[in-house]
Amino acid sequence: MAYIFKEDDLTVVADVPVGGERTITVTYETDGPRGVQLSINGGAPVVRLVDGAGWEVPRTFQVTADVPAGEVRLRFFNNGPAPDIDKVTITA
Repeated sequence: MAYIFKEDDLTVVADVPVGGERTITVTYETDGPRGVQLSINGGAPVVRLVDGAGWEVPRTFQVTADVPAGEVRLRFFNNGPAPDIDKVTITA
């Protein structure tokens, strides 16, 4: 689990065998509304507003994006408190 706050961020590195449109599923927890931003390989961030019922209640959100083949860096960050990130999966 990764806690993200202000200057903190989380970078997940994945090896993607074949590039193309992919679904990125993020499992998180939060107690109330929070924002999170996702940048793929340093690109413009996608902003998601998420909500949750508590720090022990997992929820998910998805982002569909064009993901290149090879090493991919997914950077999660925010300008304030973000949800705790537990798991990230990339699927076709």
